[in-house]
Amino acid sequence: MSTVPPPPPSSNAPRPAVKSRWRRRLVLVAVGLLLAFVFRASILTGLARPLVYPEAERPADTIVIVGGDNAAERAARSILEKEAARILVATNPPTEWEAKGILPDEYSPMQAGLESLGVSAGVVEEIRLHNVDDTLTDALARWLDRHPEARCLVLCEEMRSREVRWRLDRTLAPADRDRVCLGLVVDRKFCRSNWWKSEEGISAFVTGWMSLILQATRGDAIDEWRECKPTDFTMAR
Repeated sequence: MSTVPPPPPSSNAPRPAVKSRWRRRLVLVAVGLLLAFVFRASILTGLARPLVYPEAERPADTIVIVGGDNAAERAARSILEKEAARILVATNPPTEWEAKGILPDEYSPMQAGLESLGVSAGVVEEIRLHNVDDTLTDALARWLDRHPEARCLVLCEEMRSREVRWRLDRTLAPADRDRVCLGLVVDRKFCRSNWWKSEEGISAFVTGWMSLILQATRGDAIDEWRECKPTDFTMAR
């Protein structure tokens, strides 16, 4: 009587070595996720660090407001404490309705806001962009040509500061770059070390990276330096 040989082992059965390899991978993934959770604050802060340009502020007689949550208050404080002599406010070319007086121009509310903070009207100066292709850096470069002795402190939101510095260095003449330094404005609701905890901070982080990438690849910033408020993102949804 012949003996039937046992069937060969199934090739689909997992091998011990394969099981061990996958087990190690799962353990490594779990450890990685745990470390990412534990050190999430340091990691997220590190992601925002490239957006911030660490420039030491220098004495300046002119304050240029680019953006930032409390930039107007800081500019007014510099004037009232005699640290600066003038404030520059950039405005876009007037629209048709503004030119006809149907809507107020862009400069008047800015001037009124600064006056409410104790700044006299004679201290505030408007630098108007010529057209839609003109930028604030172009307007500032023209102003510096007319004021060769002036030194400017440009106030901007901290997570836009590297992009702003990049634009300044690309536009200003080499001799004028040292006459302009940045003043980082920290928002009252968030900063680089806790931006992920608020909607406003997330919006600023995303906008900062998009502007920096566009500036690096195309040489343009989002909407020519028009800094959107967090409510703009909320209304768009």
